[in-house]
Amino acid sequence: MTRESRAQAADQQQIGERLRTLRLQKGWTAREAALAASREAPEELNISTGRWQNWECDQRKPSLNLLPILARALDTTPEYLAGWRDAVTHNITEKSSTKTTDRDALDTLGLSDESLSMLKVSDDAMAPDFTRGDLVLVDASRNQVMSAGVYALTSGGAPLIRFVRRELGQGVTVYGNDEKHAPPQHFSDEAFSALEVIGEVVFTGRWLIER
Repeated sequence: MTRESRAQAADQQQIGERLRTLRLQKGWTAREAALAASREAPEELNISTGRWQNWECDQRKPSLNLLPILARALDTTPEYLAGWRDAVTHNITEKSSTKTTDRDALDTLGLSDESLSMLKVSDDAMAPDFTRGDLVLVDASRNQVMSAGVYALTSGGAPLIRFVRRELGQGVTVYGNDEKHAPPQHFSDEAFSALEVIGEVVFTGRWLIER
């Protein structure tokens, strides 16, 4: 593999990772992200769920003319998606130092290590975004569902990682990617209050070693 092809592969992987990260921050499925991007695109341009998933999985790379459309849908900049800058938006002040500590990163994101806890995903209802055994960081200070996001929930059993969306009318919808095994459930505000919202998922990862 030439240096140029290695660089292209790295750029493609970075775009896929950033698309996935920003989508999950909005609490969207791949289908919802594709619909949001389609609303920003010209009518003749079709952005399907499969096309979006190919971008995230690094099977395809969105063309440069698509980056502004995807950026508008995800509230970011084309430069960030392309990997040309590390700030998600132009409003974030970049640090002069080329290195940053973990605490600096948490401060930038408005997170406190005192409210973070690590949980293990217990099922595959959120696959391919999260699969059984994945590790997630949950921010316990974000235990009020004010907007769509990925949350850790429990009713006394093992914590479940699910998309949670507050509806415009009333109530809350809880759903996963696998509608067969985790169909969308709508709760009234009173019924939803019976569930414990452990917090919002802010990071996911996998161990690269076995213990």
